[in-house]
Amino acid sequence: DSSISECEIILSVRHNNNFAYRSLNLIVDVMDSLHHVERTPVSIAVSDEYGNLSGSGFGGLYQCSTSVVKSIQCSAVKSIIVWPAMKGCDTIMDVEDVGIALKAVK
Repeated sequence: DSSISECEIILSVRHNNNFAYRSLNLIVDVMDSLHHVERTPVSIAVSDEYGNLSGSGFGGLYQCSTSVVKSIQCSAVKSIIVWPAMKGCDTIMDVEDVGIALKAVK
C-alpha cells in the first residue's frame, strides 16, 4: 500500500514441541536500496523456565512473534535476511517456519 510510509517489522517463528531450547537466537539484517545493513540480534523465548511452551499453538506446533524494528520507513526496506545465531548449535532442528510481517505504524 503506497499510502503507508512507516512500518513495524515483526518476526514470527513456528516450532514443533520437540524444540530443545528455551529460546531461539537469530540475527535479522534489514537492507536498504543502497545496501546499507541494520543488524538486530533477536532472542525469541519459546518456553519458560519449566519447559512450558510460549506463544500460541495447535497440536504439535507453536508460534511466537516479536517486534524486530518498531518503526522504519517502508521505502527504506529492500530486503530482510534472517540468520541463525545459536551458540554451540550447528543445525537448528524442529523449527518449522520463519516469517516476516510488515505492520503499518499509525
